[in-house]
Amino acid sequence: GSGSTSITATGTVTVTGPAGDGIFARNGNTANPDGTDMTVLAANVTGTDDGIDVRNYGSGAVNIITTGTVRGTGNNGIYVNNKGAGLTSVTVSGLVQGGPGVYPATGSGISTVTGAGKSSIITLNAGGVVGNYYGDAISNDAGNSTTTINSGAQVFGKFSMGGGSDSVTFNGGDFTLVSQIDGG
Repeated sequence: GSGSTSITATGTVTVTGPAGDGIFARNGNTANPDGTDMTVLAANVTGTDDGIDVRNYGSGAVNIITTGTVRGTGNNGIYVNNKGAGLTSVTVSGLVQGGPGVYPATGSGISTVTGAGKSSIITLNAGGVVGNYYGDAISNDAGNSTTTINSGAQVFGKFSMGGGSDSVTFNGGDFTLVSQIDGG
C-alpha cells in the first residue's frame, strides 16, 4: 500500500516454529518501494529467528519502541533494514537479546541497516539491557549511528558500527560487560 504501517503488541508474542520472526513488517520491496512511515510498539516478543524484523523500502521513517523482553533466539533481537529516506529510531527499556546467528555470522541485540549517508538513533533507557553473548550487542552498517545508553541501562557484547559517522554515549549507563567498541 501507499500509507504508513503501525503495529502495537501490548501482550506477549511468541513464535515457536523454525526460523520465525516474532514480529515481521515490510513496506514494499526493491521493485515496488511503497509505503511511508513504519512504527512498531511492543512489549514482550520472542522469535526463533529475529524478535522484531522491520524492512522499509518506502519513503518514510522507522520507529521501534519496546518496553519488555525482546529475543531473537536464532539471530537478532531487533533487526531494522531501512532503505527508505527517513530516519531509523530504536528505543528500548527492557531486555533485547540476539542469538547465535548462522555460522559464520552471529546475531545482534540490535542490528540497523541504513546505508551510507542515512542515520539511525538507538536509545537505551532505564531498564534497557541490550546484547548478545555470541557476538554484537549493537551493530550498524555504513550508515551514521548515534547510540545513547542512559542511566539504569546496560550493554553486553560488542559494538560493531561499520562505516559512517558513529557515536556512542554512555549517559550513566553500565558498560562493564562491553567486550569491544568497533567504530568502523
